[in-house]
Amino acid sequence: MLKKQLLIALAFLLAGIAVDSGAAILCYSRDQSTGVANGTVDDCPSDLACYLYTKDKISYAGCGRCTEENTEDHNCESCTSDYCNDWPSLIGCFYAKSETKKENWLKISCNKKFCYSFNYTIGATYYAAGCGNCSGYEKFDTCRVCSTDYCNSATAFSADKLQFVAGGFIILILQSWIN
Repeated sequence: MLKKQLLIALAFLLAGIAVDSGAAILCYSRDQSTGVANGTVDDCPSDLACYLYTKDKISYAGCGRCTEENTEDHNCESCTSDYCNDWPSLIGCFYAKSETKKENWLKISCNKKFCYSFNYTIGATYYAAGCGNCSGYEKFDTCRVCSTDYCNSATAFSADKLQFVAGGFIILILQSWIN
């Protein structure tokens, strides 16, 4: 009799293991946090994706895919592996939207790995800068990407121009020596 009960118990145990309780994914979860910590870990049994985005310098993350609500004015990213919605280290970037004076640039913390900057001239020279790469700004041949704190300043543009002028000056000197 004991042998029969043991076999029945073992059969129930194996049946319980064999039944798939549904796939799950582990995601970081955070709501209205301005820090860089990844937040708490959630087991997301009904969702097989994680998301993360930043809105108004506040970081959000959780279970599920990006929706129209969380992608309206921000860069929401969805992913499908455990702990895939972690936050990269912050980098300091300058932010400027069509500014002519460097004094108007803001220092911001960015959760992207890069900063970008470019300039264009319509009468005056205007500068734009921010977090991320040059995606969306391909038509500006002056767009530059960098990866160190506050590397996207107007000074970087000035340095590029200075190198160009210095190179031209050296060519003029060499030509005068040859002639």
